Amino acid sequence: MSQAWTAGKPSALTTNGHGNYVAYINGHQRRNALSALPEELLGHIFCMHVYDPDPFLPAEWTAIEFNPIRARAPFSVAAVCRSWRAAALSTPQVWHYVGVPAIRHLPVKARNALLRYVDTILHRSCDKGLVVTVGQIYDPEDPTVLAILDRLSRHMTRWRKLTLIFAEGTTSLSRVLDFFRGPAPRLEMFRLVQPPKFDPLSDLTWPTPLPDYFTGCINLKESLVLNVPVAFNAGTDLRALRHLVVLAPNIPCTLLWSMFRSAPLLEQLWLKYNVTNSSDGGSVREMKPPSAIRLDNVHDLGLFYESPCTIAQYPDALDLPKLRTMTTELPVANTLRSLAVFLERCSDSLEKLTLQYGIIDANDLQSLRPLRRLESLYFNACSVPVLLFDMLRDAMPMLAHVSLARVSIEPEGSDAVLELVRFKNTCDGTGDRKVKRFRTFDIDEQTNVSSDVKAEIARLLRPPCGGIHVLYTKELR
Repeated sequence: MSQAWTAGKPSALTTNGHGNYVAYINGHQRRNALSALPEELLGHIFCMHVYDPDPFLPAEWTAIEFNPIRARAPFSVAAVCRSWRAAALSTPQVWHYVGVPAIRHLPVKARNALLRYVDTILHRSCDKGLVVTVGQIYDPEDPTVLAILDRLSRHMTRWRKLTLIFAEGTTSLSRVLDFFRGPAPRLEMFRLVQPPKFDPLSDLTWPTPLPDYFTGCINLKESLVLNVPVAFNAGTDLRALRHLVVLAPNIPCTLLWSMFRSAPLLEQLWLKYNVTNSSDGGSVREMKPPSAIRLDNVHDLGLFYESPCTIAQYPDALDLPKLRTMTTELPVANTLRSLAVFLERCSDSLEKLTLQYGIIDANDLQSLRPLRRLESLYFNACSVPVLLFDMLRDAMPMLAHVSLARVSIEPEGSDAVLELVRFKNTCDGTGDRKVKRFRTFDIDEQTNVSSDVKAEIARLLRPPCGGIHVLYTKELR
């Protein structure tokens, strides 16, 4: 064996010959490079893996549904080898996710294994924050469901995120909701979801007085409640709350006002389903807030089903000086007209308005005239008058984006639409810089505008006209 070949090699290997050296090289190559990392660094890598184990999963699944890959990820990395297991067990953050699938049809053996899984996660995560997902509760009285929730509720002070999904039409929710009484100081997000089975206005009983759910959640940033009687009591500190979605029938106004006052930094507010004056038959005067609730940071407001009627009934209840985007349904006739006072108060900041599911008549147009700063106006599943397009030309000089989706227009409406586009398309040429040209004018296939008009609009808004584009429909392709 030449000295050149053995130069720089370990002396023990050179003395035992070429065979031992080859064995050394092969053993080194078989060893996983990750295993050579320090245990602390390896633990951080595992945390990244268990937080996002499969980037190819649908975003909506990883966000709210039970994720089996994420639930198995800590056990998978701990089963590779001794060094990986040691790193996983010494990093409590790896064991942060508690995922409970639907257990309706699970056999007894699988239910017992699920209980052991929950106990293992709670033990190995030590005092670190927990992300809890409980999917599809069909029977709130199920012993396994109650046993799991009992185990989790003992660690409620460690919850960071909670997602709990009830099956459609689930009744007797109070037994499950009782586990949410108590302090949750680390809670940043919770979603309680029960899709309505038949009628979205199905009866939902709100307990009186309301139990103290999720007290002390000063770090809560996002709250979504769908068809579940859960809200915050007056005096709850919601200083960190940014996104509030309340889609629950028969919610008392007093609960809404108290939640709004407790969340001064709220940015997004969505309300859905009918709202009652009170849970005990109080008068309307008693339910009106004594003064306007000012929310300086709300930029996105969604009013669905009968909630626009509540805002119309109390137009001075909310003061939203920075509201930029608003979506509202039109559940009954004259809904848009009844919102005139509220829209006028928001006219200085509102930039985008979406109107959907209703009828707009000529008398409703007056409520839109104050919105001179509006840049985007979208109609979805509406019936609109021809006079609307004349009003858009005169009252909204900043309008640059219009969408008509499943919109019903009177027969002469096609000509009115075309005249509006022609007027806006020539504004810059007249030297009137205060009037914006259309950048998009989207008309879908279900809107009764003739194909000739659609083709002419596409021609007028072609990119050569200063970079303006139109969203073509299939009919024009």
